[in-house]
Amino acid sequence: MAALETPQSSILRQAFGNVLSVFILLLIGILAFSIRLFSVIKYESVIHEFDPYFNYRVTQRWFSPLPLFGRILNSLNIPLSVETVCVFTAPIFSAFASWAAYLLTKVFSLA
Repeated sequence: MAALETPQSSILRQAFGNVLSVFILLLIGILAFSIRLFSVIKYESVIHEFDPYFNYRVTQRWFSPLPLFGRILNSLNIPLSVETVCVFTAPIFSAFASWAAYLLTKVFSLA
């Protein structure tokens, strides 16, 4: 016979499941970011793909070198250029895409 669960063990199991799912989502985001960042680590911060290069060429004219955020980063000695933003946009969006895929799957699995 299966053991009967007490309400406290059910709450504990649900809390542990929530913490575990958040931890797994964090690992998935880090893994997706790392996979997209591999070419930047291997070949330096160079634009390899066509879409970021197009974005880089287009935004060279429109990008203000020292907006408020840029001034804050420059005061902290963190360099920010259009090339850096274009190179690191793809890894950030890959992490967001993996989280969106998880949430979409979770919504449809509950329905």
